[in-house]
Amino acid sequence: MSSIVIYFSKNGENYFGGELKNIEKGNTEVIAEYIQELDNADLFK
Repeated sequence: MSSIVIYFSKNGENYFGGELKNIEKGNTEVIAEYIQELDNADLFK
């Protein structure tokens, strides 16, 4: 049986420690990729 991880993730400008920073990947995307590796699933953003 195949699996798919469907997720929404905000990248770009985000606040960290009271500062606006530009990030390449959002937190949800990082976790979705981790789940993909564990389950050998497809990703859909």
